Order: sequence, then C-alpha cells, then structure tokens
Amino acid sequence: MSKKVFLSFSLKDQPLVNLLRKQLSIEGPTLQFDDLTSIESGEEWKKVVEDKIKSSSSVICILGYNTWESDPVKWEVEEALKQGKKVIAIKLKPTVFLFPNVITDNKIKVLDWDFSKIMQEIK
Repeated sequence: MSKKVFLSFSLKDQPLVNLLRKQLSIEGPTLQFDDLTSIESGEEWKKVVEDKIKSSSSVICILGYNTWESDPVKWEVEEALKQGKKVIAIKLKPTVFLFPNVITDNKIKVLDWDFSKIMQEIK
C-alpha cells in the first residue's frame, strides 16, 4: 500500500528538492509525492493544493535558504495543520537556520537530510 506525501518548498530550491524526492523514492518505493508544480496556469492554486494536502497522509516542508520568506510554503503548512496532517520539516543543508514562523511556532520537528530518520517519521 502506497502513501502519498505532499512536498512544500520554495521553487528556488527545486533542484535539491528533486534530488531529495529521488532518494526518498529509492528508500521508500511505496511513497508517492505531490506538490504545487503540477498545477496548470490559471488554476486556483490554493484550492488545488488544499485538495492535494487532503489526499496526502503527511506533509514534508523542505527547508532551504529561501523557505523562511516563502508565503506559499507558510500557507501550505498552515493548511496541513488545519487539516490535522502530520508535518515534518527537512533541512536541505546543515547551514539552513532560518525557518518560517509556522514551523517554529507549532514546534514542528526539523530533521537533517538523513533518509533513515525521514523514513521513520513518514511511516
């Protein structure tokens, strides 16, 4: 049985996010990932993302150097919490120290890029 995980991230970090997604797919072949990049131009992105989060078992907020200032990431995490979804955060690099307030205010667990720990949290 596969689990669907929604990935929340700043589009500026997409190359590293793609690498993380690929590695997580190898570590957990039953995982399916979704994010806002598949939204068509002109679609109401918040409604589409709301539905994607609703159909996911959990949300991973990927923390890069630009995430702390990303309003879409903040909204996605708030929406996930509103829906009662498990949210974990992953630092793309050990030197990322600025997080969106929604992460710190809600005491969301922040993990380093360690696949065994990430997989434990997702399962």
